[in-house]
Amino acid sequence: MNFSFKMVICISLIVLLLFSAGSIVMICSNFTSQLNSAIDSCTERHILTRYSLETKIISDQMKGTAFTNDDLARYADQLSSYSTDSMLRIILENQTVFSNQDWGQEHPSDGEYMITQANGANHLIFKSNVTVGKNAFNVVTGYNIDRVFTERQRQYETFLLVLSAVLIVNTAITALVSRYITKPIKKLSIVSGRIASGAYGERTNIKTQDELGELSNSFDKMVDTLQVEMDRRTAFVADFSHELKTPMTSMMGYSDILRSKQCTSDEIYEYADAIYKNSCRLESLSSSMMALLGLSQRAVEFAALSTDKIKRQVSVLFPKQACVEYDIEPSYVFANGELIVTLLRNLIENAVNADEGSKSISVKGKAGPCKYLFTVKDHGCGMTEDQVLHAMDPFFMADRSRARSQGGSGLGLSICKKICEVHGSGLSIKSAVGKGTEAAFCLEVCHEQNN
Repeated sequence: MNFSFKMVICISLIVLLLFSAGSIVMICSNFTSQLNSAIDSCTERHILTRYSLETKIISDQMKGTAFTNDDLARYADQLSSYSTDSMLRIILENQTVFSNQDWGQEHPSDGEYMITQANGANHLIFKSNVTVGKNAFNVVTGYNIDRVFTERQRQYETFLLVLSAVLIVNTAITALVSRYITKPIKKLSIVSGRIASGAYGERTNIKTQDELGELSNSFDKMVDTLQVEMDRRTAFVADFSHELKTPMTSMMGYSDILRSKQCTSDEIYEYADAIYKNSCRLESLSSSMMALLGLSQRAVEFAALSTDKIKRQVSVLFPKQACVEYDIEPSYVFANGELIVTLLRNLIENAVNADEGSKSISVKGKAGPCKYLFTVKDHGCGMTEDQVLHAMDPFFMADRSRARSQGGSGLGLSICKKICEVHGSGLSIKSAVGKGTEAAFCLEVCHEQNN
């Protein structure tokens, strides 16, 4: 069951319940009002009939006329002739003296009324005890109030007709409105299905000033981000495959030469050395890949570290690089020591390779109120703006020939960037051709005194 159909069903049920409840309450209220009005009117007629009989009997007695059952019946017959739509019965000593119509024997108590079926219609029955001198009798009157019940039935029938029309119109309008409202949702569903099938260029492009428009905009932004990430992963896989293919092709070629022909000792050494260097390159590439994947998967523990300790651990890694100068202010940072040392080592190695030993490389550390800034600067060949833009992309090499001759894999800065992200920082690179490159990152300052 689709959403549009559910909307039609739900709205129709709500309209049905509300309209039915309101209409039934109104019909019942009208019926009660009309019934009360009929009771008041019939009560007055009953009282008038009773008083007329009493007055007639008293008048005859005052004239000296004897009171007989026949006189009472005659008086009752005269009264009933004035109102043909009413029933009248006179009961004297439990015997019916007069009855103008054939109706039931069921009567209400004295001074009360009841509603009963008589002669195929609804009647309102009243009963009163009348005493005139020594004479006592019961006056029972009945009035046809079938019009009240007929009107209620007519209103119910009208209600059913109107309800049917309302439901038909409501269903048609709701179907059109729900179709209009759910049209963007259907489009979003179709586009998401196409994207799931691989059509990453598809977009919803729903331009409405409501929640659906916001959802569409967020969805398109998400797909844009996913497409960028997919493109990056595709490029990463292609670059990684290319980086693997080059040394493997070289190793296979040299190995084939060694096994297929007679070689001199110098040629054997040359080919074996080439195989060894390419094997080292594969090992370096594999280690870098494992480091990059490890940073994404493992939980990193942080602690308060002394910057002097970080300086000692880094400087030990470059004992022969006299051109590296350190200016590290004493402080404490909240970081993972192993990763920070790896980060600084990669940045310094890149600086050494770019500088080619011609000028000094500076490693500085400056403490601020909340952040500690590390910078690694060289005065080497530098990079263009486009090269700086892609410097941290996996397998990117500004100078591929020199990087490969030095055993580089193009993953160093990618690992540095990932380490910075793990520490909640960013890696900033500034460079100019012929003037050198400066890499900088920040760490959180910690005031705990742990070594």
